[in-house]
Amino acid sequence: AAQDAPPPADPGPPPPSWTYQRGRIEKDGMVTIFYQVRQGRGPQVMPFVQKFLTPKGSILVSPAAPPNQPDLRLMMIQDVKENIDLVEKVLNIVDRPMEQVQIEAQIVEKSIDNDLDVGFELRMEQDPGHSRDEFLRDATGTFHPDAFLQSLAPGALPFQGLNLGLFNENHQWGIIDLRIRALIRRGKATVLSSPYVTVNNGESATIVAGDEVPFVELININNGIANSTVKFKQAAVRLVVVPHVIGGNYIDLDVKPEVTSVSGTVNISGTTTPVFSTRNADTHLTVKDGQQIIIGGLVRTEETETRRGVPILADIPVIGYLFGSTQVEKRKTEILFILRPRILRPEAAELVLPARRK
Repeated sequence: AAQDAPPPADPGPPPPSWTYQRGRIEKDGMVTIFYQVRQGRGPQVMPFVQKFLTPKGSILVSPAAPPNQPDLRLMMIQDVKENIDLVEKVLNIVDRPMEQVQIEAQIVEKSIDNDLDVGFELRMEQDPGHSRDEFLRDATGTFHPDAFLQSLAPGALPFQGLNLGLFNENHQWGIIDLRIRALIRRGKATVLSSPYVTVNNGESATIVAGDEVPFVELININNGIANSTVKFKQAAVRLVVVPHVIGGNYIDLDVKPEVTSVSGTVNISGTTTPVFSTRNADTHLTVKDGQQIIIGGLVRTEETETRRGVPILADIPVIGYLFGSTQVEKRKTEILFILRPRILRPEAAELVLPARRK
């Protein structure tokens, strides 16, 4: 007898109507891409992308991460296949690496007196297009701070002690920047800090140089008994800078310099407590890329009393003043902040976008 034909094999489930590539899913004419935001946050980028979505498009941003947890920074964007390439181009423009600003700072404390108070520092930078070796190859010169400062006094022969010849092999000038080195050599100025700091455009950079000073804080108890605890406060120079790059070659700067120092002590309930003096400023200005700015005027006056005399005799009550002398010296100091901001532009690099469907 003829055998019955075997039943047809089960064809299985129908093939899927969607395709998948890394970071990209296509289904029924709609494409979904998963994009990890780089520099900006998702909520900041989302409004720009939404402007270019079709009525069928949608966008979802990962929620903010809990405290002390890394942020996922993931966006899921869905739109018709014909429009998704435009959305990716928008992401490429909006979420590009941001510019950075390097802040070169010099914080100087200089004394103020009746002497000639002018000073410079010799600093050289080569011309654009020439290496440092080219610039220094034929550089010759001498600089004597004391002679130079004395030559600036009224009636003196000017500009003595300064002999510069700075040419490269093509006889082109380098850039000469004269600052305050002479005052430092004469002991009239001290460089407190010379930091370099790089910060993202629009973010805050803080520079602190100083010490933590201990002091005793008295706490009153209900029954009138005082309890004490030791705390610390910064006696330091503090500089806060927030740069904003505008127009490609200019920088808006929010600058907040502050100087806190111990100006003396007071006796409170038998406890010696330091007295802190604070000098600060708050300014907003616009400078060109690489332009140097100086912020000054933070002046402080210190009064020092020195007692000199014959040992033992000078310590005798009343008549001790006949065997000694008291000298009161006032010293004024000024803090100078010398800043030079430079724009650091990121190198052109291809953003990591979802893989293109071939």
